[in-house]
Amino acid sequence: MRKIILIGEFAINLVFDRQTMPLGTLVGGRIANCAAMLSNSGLPAIMVGEASADQVGDLAVSFLKDAGTDISCIDRFTEGVTPTQLHFPRKEVDGYEVIRYENYPEECFDVMWPRFDPADIVVYGGFLTIDPRARDRVTQLLNAAHDRGCLMVYLPGFLPSRMPRITRVMPSILENLETAHLVVTRSADLNTIFGTYDDARAFGNNISFYTSRLINSDAATGELHAFGPSLYERHSSTSGKTGTMLWNAAATASVIEYLYKNTPTAEAAVALDAFAMRAILSGAVEAADKYVSQIKESWKLCI
Repeated sequence: MRKIILIGEFAINLVFDRQTMPLGTLVGGRIANCAAMLSNSGLPAIMVGEASADQVGDLAVSFLKDAGTDISCIDRFTEGVTPTQLHFPRKEVDGYEVIRYENYPEECFDVMWPRFDPADIVVYGGFLTIDPRARDRVTQLLNAAHDRGCLMVYLPGFLPSRMPRITRVMPSILENLETAHLVVTRSADLNTIFGTYDDARAFGNNISFYTSRLINSDAATGELHAFGPSLYERHSSTSGKTGTMLWNAAATASVIEYLYKNTPTAEAAVALDAFAMRAILSGAVEAADKYVSQIKESWKLCI
């Protein structure tokens, strides 16, 4: 049976109000949330990652286990802690200041590999896939998946504070792009990596040399954009939440579900035409808008 294999990191997000009172915790990042959403939709999702063997790690892993995600490929390390991100509202402008605490062991990303079968979908991204401490093992994993004929979907993006000098990790980002059949980004990611919020420019000047399909979430316009050879499609959201982690995770989950049901091979995904891209964008926006509309705790849509 076809599987969806997701490779990414966990983080526990603790959100504060303006009086520095904690509002609650939210498991991140985008790929982990996408895995839970796919599992809740009844699709076979396997999460590959690492989490500490303590209560903080339990919080992250239980989130996926409760959703029905296969967690057998998550390494539970004992020397270190799962990253915790504290979100404090900025005093004079909108948005949050993020303080991150992490302590990974020296022996990193010692995960059990999933079985890769042709036509499986592999979703990978975040800082884990470019982190120098884990890069060699991640590269072996991604190359094995690609060589087995998996459909590769890359989600670049990370907190700029984690790598102030982008030149240090740019070779790894480009290698990840070379592996991908489809790239899913946010405009903020494009600015962090390529120095522009303009997704058309980033696709034309950077991404199109490596992969022929890009889907980008543009928080400034509240739109989802799709690019390909002689292809440009767009679809607007009415939620006002396109910049949030949960909206983007839900949109990505919808894209992956479409690929799972409609593209039996990697070659079929690369050949998606304008009609298919319109269907993907409209479905993703509808699913993400519906998902965030059901969230009652407003603080969950602040990051």
